[in-house]
Amino acid sequence: MGRVLFLIVAAAFLTDTWLATADAVSRIQADIVHVLFPKARRYEMRYLYYVFLGVLTIVTSLTMLLDAPGPLILMSAVIGFIGTVIFPLALYYLNYRYLSPELPQWARPSRASQALLLLSFVVYFALACLYVGSVVAS
Repeated sequence: MGRVLFLIVAAAFLTDTWLATADAVSRIQADIVHVLFPKARRYEMRYLYYVFLGVLTIVTSLTMLLDAPGPLILMSAVIGFIGTVIFPLALYYLNYRYLSPELPQWARPSRASQALLLLSFVVYFALACLYVGSVVAS
């Protein structure tokens, strides 16, 4: 009985997470396409949202057929972690190279935030190296 209850609760959590993620990603992608591509403005945001939601549903359904949930969750986590390592570098470029000359002095990021951004990159990169080292060693 406990095992069945656990599986039901786990399925509910996974479903909730997928719905929240699919909703957020669909909304963001629809907004990006609507803003960056003038030809896409002839479609309502609602239409674009449903297109992206449909695509994500199809991709998720096809991905689920590829392997058991465990390896897919691990692969998703590794891909997400790669993004976490890359994010501080992208944010640095955006804040200190691309936007900084355009911003007034009072709105520019400080040296302290630059140092913290560098620290976060170093920590995440070190963790990624430790993970890769542990996977290669095993």
